[in-house]
Amino acid sequence: FDNRYSGLFQKADFGLARLSLMRPYEPQAGWNQFSSFFSGAECDSSQTLPAPALALKFFRGGKSPSGNLLLVGQPSPVSKEDGILGQCLCSQSAQVGSSSNGRKSSEAPDLSRHSAWPHSTGLSAFAALGQDGQKVQSGTAGEALEYPWVLILRPLVHSLPAESAADLSRPLAQILKMPAGTALYEVFACPSPGAAFEAGWIELVGRIITASQWIPEASKSQPQLRFRHQRKEEDYMLRPEWLQELNASHRACGCEHFSRLLERRQRALAAQGGSWAPELLPSTRWVWTSGLKALPEAENSFSRESTSESI
Repeated sequence: FDNRYSGLFQKADFGLARLSLMRPYEPQAGWNQFSSFFSGAECDSSQTLPAPALALKFFRGGKSPSGNLLLVGQPSPVSKEDGILGQCLCSQSAQVGSSSNGRKSSEAPDLSRHSAWPHSTGLSAFAALGQDGQKVQSGTAGEALEYPWVLILRPLVHSLPAESAADLSRPLAQILKMPAGTALYEVFACPSPGAAFEAGWIELVGRIITASQWIPEASKSQPQLRFRHQRKEEDYMLRPEWLQELNASHRACGCEHFSRLLERRQRALAAQGGSWAPELLPSTRWVWTSGLKALPEAENSFSRESTSESI
């Protein structure tokens, strides 16, 4: 949809999506386990509650690098109807390193050695190059580099029918039944930290639509596709004024917070006579054909081709 942001936020027609359930953190496994924590695999919900994670890779022309995003949800029982596809996902998670009484949890990984903002991913690289691979030049007479502070995905598919008890115990397997052309999420943007507590500032910028069925990843194979996640420091280097807006309240700004904010936004729009949608920007629907065959024993994570409307 028509929005203020640059690069792939204006046009991102061709991409891949990888949906996983994040593993629980195991301190003895070190950094390799942390990588799996994000890339994910279906885990035993009797021991811990897994959280859904969606990694997105959108392609650019020429030799330009792809644009990558990572959005995570709230840990929840996977057998719940909204456990995987029915909850909001966010490019920033609430900081779980501290308990409700302010003490640090001994079970949480110490990620501060990798980033000062380990619970957030950067978005400026996604906005820096267009789909044609051309660089956005900030401060020139042309298109300026513009990107939001946080992205939020609101689900459009709230549940999938379970045909058997086995389906409930293998929730990711249900997603194989989803047809191509399914609208998965609406994409919203929070423009800055100072706007994170006002529903009126949250903007609808796009929609994610599938272009194929999901392809399961073999459980014993090594990952062959890499999603590069940007450190939040790079965003703050370009927007140092955002650091002045941050305070302790922003530690809670994860998917639950923005889900409530979107509900408040929807109620406000309904009170004004109905929702309003921005103008739809030109996009090309990707028609995907693949010779890959799904492996029946693979249940851990799934990838599919996706397209977006003006994200």
